[in-house]
Amino acid sequence: MGKTRYSAGDIVPDNICEQPSEWVLVRFAIPVEVYYGYGSVRHVYPTEPIERTEELFNVDGERVDDLVNEYVQLYTTPHHELR
Repeated sequence: MGKTRYSAGDIVPDNICEQPSEWVLVRFAIPVEVYYGYGSVRHVYPTEPIERTEELFNVDGERVDDLVNEYVQLYTTPHHELR
């Protein structure tokens, strides 16, 4: 299972989240690690604990639940704390 790290402010890749428009881009609000599972499954973990998965993204006026792709799992606990 591969992993990629993104910083706060990085644009969220299309394989994780659909972009609502060319004028509004979804960005990560905090640093995250994305682990690649089998097929097109993606697991998005924060690097520090958070209370809600909505805190992973910075989106203007859009619900994150409506934008996240079907095969993406969002977490509130860092990956290394779940082991």
